[in-house]
Amino acid sequence: MYPRWLRLLWLGAMPVLVLALFNYVTFKRHYSGRATFPWDFLGGYHAQSFGWYDIGGVTAPASWLPWTNLGFPAFLAIQAGGWYLPLTLLHALGVEYSVHVATVFQALHVLFGAVGCCLLLRRLGSPLAVALFAGIAYHYGATFFSNQQHVDIVRAAAWFPWLILALHPEFLTRKWWGIPAAALILSQLLVCAYPGAIVSFAYASAVWVLLQTWQCKDPVGRRRYLVLLSCAVLCGLLMAMPKWMPFLLNGAVGLQRESFDPPPVGNMALFTFLLPYLSDAVPGDPTMRSLWLPLTVFWGICWLTPREPLARFGLAMTVFGLVFCMLVPHVPEFLHLLPGGGVSRFPLADWRPVIHLGLILASASGWQRLLSGSVPMQSALVRSAVMLLVFTAAVLAGVFHGFDGASLVLALATGAVVLALALVVIALSSARPRGRMVSGIWAIALIVVTATNGYMYHRSQPLTWRPAWNSDVEMQSFGGHFSDFTSGRQPLVIERRPARAVVGGNLQDAITLRDSSHYNHCYYSHRYCVFGYDNLRLSKPHQLLLSSLYGEGGGALLAFVSHPQQLLVIPAVGGDTVPLLDEALATAPAVGDSTGVKVSFRKYSAESVVYLVETVRGVRVIENEIAWPGWRLRLCDTTGRCGTPVEVEATSQSLRTWSIPPGKWTVNLEFVGPSNVPGYLCYVLGVLIALLGGWLAFRRKKAADGA
Repeated sequence: MYPRWLRLLWLGAMPVLVLALFNYVTFKRHYSGRATFPWDFLGGYHAQSFGWYDIGGVTAPASWLPWTNLGFPAFLAIQAGGWYLPLTLLHALGVEYSVHVATVFQALHVLFGAVGCCLLLRRLGSPLAVALFAGIAYHYGATFFSNQQHVDIVRAAAWFPWLILALHPEFLTRKWWGIPAAALILSQLLVCAYPGAIVSFAYASAVWVLLQTWQCKDPVGRRRYLVLLSCAVLCGLLMAMPKWMPFLLNGAVGLQRESFDPPPVGNMALFTFLLPYLSDAVPGDPTMRSLWLPLTVFWGICWLTPREPLARFGLAMTVFGLVFCMLVPHVPEFLHLLPGGGVSRFPLADWRPVIHLGLILASASGWQRLLSGSVPMQSALVRSAVMLLVFTAAVLAGVFHGFDGASLVLALATGAVVLALALVVIALSSARPRGRMVSGIWAIALIVVTATNGYMYHRSQPLTWRPAWNSDVEMQSFGGHFSDFTSGRQPLVIERRPARAVVGGNLQDAITLRDSSHYNHCYYSHRYCVFGYDNLRLSKPHQLLLSSLYGEGGGALLAFVSHPQQLLVIPAVGGDTVPLLDEALATAPAVGDSTGVKVSFRKYSAESVVYLVETVRGVRVIENEIAWPGWRLRLCDTTGRCGTPVEVEATSQSLRTWSIPPGKWTVNLEFVGPSNVPGYLCYVLGVLIALLGGWLAFRRKKAADGA
């Protein structure tokens, strides 16, 4: 007989090993470096993450990211993965965030989400085999395949089961570490997730908490749960503040409000529960139109009973998610009444993890009843017949809506296998009592069928998750090789900024290609660039600059900001638009009405620029740098006396402009953004409260148990 601790270790490790095996088989090409994830994954998601940690990271976070789009405040890099603890750990270990590392990191998030779903089912009382089925079903959900280009959507889906697990009463109340662990889980989700998903998960979590509160019949236990829950949520919010506090402290300065009326999810999306999402019959972005889950999930639902808590939890989350995904966007007036309702741009992607987890919980309840022999044979046969009719009707309806025949055949064949498995289990249920080995065999069969169905379905649609990765693809994506770019990185502090890179041979091409992944090399090699694969829709200065490039004189403006660091001297009174300049003067320190003006460069870094300007008259100059609130100017004379820092003004084209009196001056410009200190203080406070709250709660529990 094995020791108890060894058996417990095996029971804990075995599910993780099984899920890891399926994860490795599915993403084997990714782990070996022969495949990656497409589009946005190779664009700003990777470049910004690399750049954020490369320029400072958690220990010395930068206030200004200078490489792309003429630079922008670091707090606007919401999707860069800053302050995300797993990335912080990689950075601390000295692991370079190459494309291969990012790909492996992303594939491991799929495993992480599957393990979280499995543990959630175990916490809800499901047998190990049913919990494994749930984990595998979540692993093969559409989010982790159709949406793989969107890093923050995948990470959000991976953390969601862990969040629901952390909000369970038993998780919070059994051990002293319940509150700290729940706070950590919530904080990491808030740090890494897409904002629309955060809003969706907040509403789904509220429903989950209401269900748990209603389920608890003990008033004292209910109050205790709500107190501990409030403590965990407060601490989780505080621990996420290193990322969000600078954004909150900045307020509306330099930002424009972005609110969406998200496109309603059409009825055709319902077919993707069963059929391929890359079919031409389904409209919209291929990464945002799939609801698919393994077919075993839907077959399990037909054997549930709403009397069981697990079934009620699953059905409530499913209905809630479907209503907010497919119905609420049709009523934008109601949507905007909800806090955060205007944040979501992609309701299907934001609510899909909620719908999927709800369906899996409900299905697990059904399979649990069937495998345990709790479903009467007559009822099981009737339910199977009804499910077969519904399934067949749904698949055949796809014919009339444009789905190809091959996908219908595959769906019907898989449905037949699942039905055969269910009928065998039903037949065994009516026979004499079965042993644990027989039940285990059919549970294993359920797991294998679920995994096979998921693997075959997604393998037949590799476009969104399995593109090849090799030297040629890397060259095509970035215009060079990552290792060459990083090995040739320029120093962070220089005297004068060199010319900015532009992709495209003319103004129109440059604007069209402004999101090209060729701009990734700007982060990799510390190269300054006019554009970049950054999400800066919230930035007023960048939107004004872009509209100026579209307007009259856009070509002259593009040429000026592409030049090496330069000052344009303009009349003190009059317009401030950039004129067409002689390209022969592209490298000159000063252009325009620069007679009697001498400029030299002393320092150029991410957050500080220093000029030495000598002028015989008062002049006004325009830098070929973007203006953003927070850039301050301070003039120092030859004796070292310095004036009071003043806010740098912006031109009508969103460039920095300032005036200087006659004389010889050291011109210091510094970006002073929102401080990171309050965010760190909030984090420390959150950790201390979580630890103290967990310790006090555990002491009270022990005292109550002893009494």
